[in-house]
Amino acid sequence: MGEVKDKVELAVLLYQKGKLSMGQAARLAGMDRICFQFLLGSRQIPVNYDEAAFEEDLKTLDQINATRITESSSEVAEQGGSELTELQRLLLNAPPMTEEELKEIRAKRDALNKRVR
Repeated sequence: MGEVKDKVELAVLLYQKGKLSMGQAARLAGMDRICFQFLLGSRQIPVNYDEAAFEEDLKTLDQINATRITESSSEVAEQGGSELTELQRLLLNAPPMTEEELKEIRAKRDALNKRVR
């Protein structure tokens, strides 16, 4: 038990200092990313989320909207996707974001960028 706790503490420390990415720290801690984020939140440790990561997420959202998956999560599971997480299942069934929603996200990003500069 002590070794697991030590790995978690080391992962948190290295993430906090910017030495490991979220994914790397989560793997070191033996957790998935979402659980690791909840752990950080419970300790009031901010997530390292910079403008470049935000831009990358916007590109990903654009790609998802452009190539929307139309199969239901059950069809995906039948094709061997039984390892889908609940979040992935929700995303598969979520309607695509509207252009208005994407504009709103971009506007919020731009407002944040102005405040940071």
